[in-house]
Amino acid sequence: MTMRRIRFLLWAAVAVAALAAFAASRMQGDGERTEKGRFGQVPAFSLVDQQGRTVTDRELRGTPWVANFIFTRCPSVCPMLTAKFKALQGKLDPSDDVSFVSFTVDPEHDTPEVLAAYADKFGADPARWRFLTGPMATIEKTVVKGFKMHIGDPEPHKEDPSLIDIMHGEHFVLVDREGVIRGYYRAEPAELKELAEDLHRLASEGTATARSRAARPTAATAQLVQ
Repeated sequence: MTMRRIRFLLWAAVAVAALAAFAASRMQGDGERTEKGRFGQVPAFSLVDQQGRTVTDRELRGTPWVANFIFTRCPSVCPMLTAKFKALQGKLDPSDDVSFVSFTVDPEHDTPEVLAAYADKFGADPARWRFLTGPMATIEKTVVKGFKMHIGDPEPHKEDPSLIDIMHGEHFVLVDREGVIRGYYRAEPAELKELAEDLHRLASEGTATARSRAARPTAATAQLVQ
């Protein structure tokens, strides 16, 4: 085995160990700060949005997007997170080609119809902001295994039986146009400002790349010019 091969294997082992440690800390609820980097690919999924349309991970590729995690029977933090998700959209340039995706962690209750009513309450634009639901197994695979976000067991709310409590991850997650997770951001003013800037930058990079490709002559065009 050559030294180059040994160095590559050592580097790969360190990278895998670092990613595993990051995932473990987040699953245990220790990820209290904003984290930026490359944290793996969003897994393949097929879910349904608030209008009954099928949404897949592949459909979301091509533009950067932000994910958050909520449920409509939440008595406390979810309305606040949803309002901040709405406010985040207002910080962006209207020309930014980006998407927003809210995954329910209570899919058995949060049908497309329930999510549609919830989305309307917050003035969500269905063309830009999708609320996704589906089988619990798919939600867990996507949210827990993919995004490394915790989902706890539902517990009855002590004061209102129509509500439940589910402990779940509260970070907003930035995903690039290739489906790679690029950051976990706390829903705090400074971090949300940073997220808006990072999202705008990713959107601008895509626009610049598209313009560059459009301006580059093809082989057929070059022959015509000659």
